[in-house]
Amino acid sequence: MLFLVLYLFSVALVGVFLYWALRQPSSPIAQQPLVSLLLALLVPPLLSAGGLALKPFRDFLDSWVKRDLDRSLCRIYLFGHRGSGKTSLITNIYSAELPAKLASTVHFDFYKRDITYDLKGTTRFEVLTADYQGEKPAMAILDLPEEFAGPPDDRAINIVIFLVDLMPRLLDENGRVLGDKEILLWLQDDAEEKIRKRVAEHLDYLTAPMLQIVFASVYSPQLRSVRLVVTKLDLVQEACAHGYLSCGNASDIADWIRAHFVRIEQDIRRASEVNNIPDFSVHLVSTTQDLGMRAMLSQLWKTHLKATGVQII
Repeated sequence: MLFLVLYLFSVALVGVFLYWALRQPSSPIAQQPLVSLLLALLVPPLLSAGGLALKPFRDFLDSWVKRDLDRSLCRIYLFGHRGSGKTSLITNIYSAELPAKLASTVHFDFYKRDITYDLKGTTRFEVLTADYQGEKPAMAILDLPEEFAGPPDDRAINIVIFLVDLMPRLLDENGRVLGDKEILLWLQDDAEEKIRKRVAEHLDYLTAPMLQIVFASVYSPQLRSVRLVVTKLDLVQEACAHGYLSCGNASDIADWIRAHFVRIEQDIRRASEVNNIPDFSVHLVSTTQDLGMRAMLSQLWKTHLKATGVQII
């Protein structure tokens, strides 16, 4: 819009000048009709040529404006295997209610909403998340839309969350997602082997080379926090309480769960250190019962607000 206004203003100036020159009795232009005709024919092409010549500068300004506006949002990028709880985590981020989609692409759905940090509601900011709908991990990187992530040479992502779990999402013969009670029934037989297979899926998905590619694709100085989140903590606790899993006593459950993902945790920690991101931590959460979620999100919001210059009381 700005360039359209400037272009029309320039055309108007040229028109006014020609009108003034042609109205002057002593003007050479007024005395040469052929020159006037040539000017009338040449001015539009010259203006178009000028527009083409200024296009790189115009594109740069457009990009600069968009990047500057992008910094007003807190962007969260989620990466995890299918069924690891990305959509449930987004729902929990937005206070247990998934907002209407801001936009959709072939592989991503986008959600945005105001978040209130303090109880008084005086500190508010917008959070934008992307929910990857595909199955191939490469597509979550190659198809990453610039409207969400920013251009490749200047990413705008602030938080990266890697998700894993011990129990897959299960569907019945009609494609309906099974509930917690049905998953617990499924775990009654060979639970340890089923858990082992699920962990192996995550280990194959979140390999060290894949993590390097993810960081290379999303990193910029705007990236301030990285999290490894183990979801479905409530289901693990129930399975342990029923004796389906040998988790030890209640105080040992966290260590028992994290032991399954030691290699992934080490690789993410190493990648964070290489990219000079000190704010990395591991969280065990339940998005359905809000176990661990509030504490994790509070840390993330505090780090983001401090980085953007907001005074936290």
